[in-house]
Amino acid sequence: MPATFQGKIFLSTVASVPGREAPIVVVSYLDAGYLSRALAMFESLQGDPGVSFVFLAWDLETRDTLSNLPDAVVIHIDSFLSGNPLLQAAIKERNKAESFFTVGPAFLRWVVESRTSAQWVVYADSDIFFYQPLSLYLEKYNRAAAVIVPHRHYPWNRKRLAKFGEFNVGVVAFRNIPSGRTLISYWADACQEWCFDTPNSDRYADQKYLEDFPKISEDVQIDTRIGANLAPWNIGRSRISHSKSGALLAQGETLFYFHFQGLVRSGGLWRLGHARYLSLATSNQRKLLYGPYIDTLERITERLAVSRAGSARKSQNCVGLLFSYVSWVIDLVTFQFIIVRRSSEVRNSNK
Repeated sequence: MPATFQGKIFLSTVASVPGREAPIVVVSYLDAGYLSRALAMFESLQGDPGVSFVFLAWDLETRDTLSNLPDAVVIHIDSFLSGNPLLQAAIKERNKAESFFTVGPAFLRWVVESRTSAQWVVYADSDIFFYQPLSLYLEKYNRAAAVIVPHRHYPWNRKRLAKFGEFNVGVVAFRNIPSGRTLISYWADACQEWCFDTPNSDRYADQKYLEDFPKISEDVQIDTRIGANLAPWNIGRSRISHSKSGALLAQGETLFYFHFQGLVRSGGLWRLGHARYLSLATSNQRKLLYGPYIDTLERITERLAVSRAGSARKSQNCVGLLFSYVSWVIDLVTFQFIIVRRSSEVRNSNK
């Protein structure tokens, strides 16, 4: 049955992706808990005319809010799964986070098959914030089938965290060529077969499969630049600064994007999430990275009355709850938090 539309929202079986054809298509999936972060990511790329977005919405609030964005297509999870019975069957035995990880690569495959004129299809976690145009980030890799980024964990964490994979799923870029599409298909099929939020031998969720990419295609490029996927697990004491043009730099190098993983809003505080990596955010990082980003989240939440930031992952056992409590105490003792400011306070401080 052909798809029918109301604006840019799919109401029935999905057949193809409508909307503006752009050289770079950014794909992301989320529920209302990550809505403000997805809107912040969207804002961060509004200066890049070569980018369009396709979102997979896991609830009605997300669908209805994102459908108002220009150059964005929103697909509701029920519409997508209605045409994918095997995928629908696979996630019945998986929790919410695992369902996200399972469906994501399949959705990416569907997008790349529909957006045949796109040069790149880029998966991005919704807690990514871009500081440079994606076209600038990708121009170095115009012959690659895909671009993947290592975690670059601190030395003291490498052995402990190796089970979660060498590479991070935060941003994974695929060029729309046969070898790029082959990688997406492998990823989608592998995640449908097995995708759980617990490390198992050589597998972990959707993430450890990235280690197979260079074995499948010699045209997979590994981006080791410090400004790619800078995150709580690798930023260390890297100094953030501004270039003469005002662009953000990390250790004097271009900052392409930051992965704001682990941010948690607790009452009137935002906890930064570095403690789990046995590291602390510096005052410089809090001022130039976290402060402006959190102000953006608060502005979006206040203006659109969207849900407060949350997480698909929940601590389900005593060890997890204890670790969460200890991390909370460490964050408070070491000042790993930022106090929430109202939008009016932000505006006044910028005058």
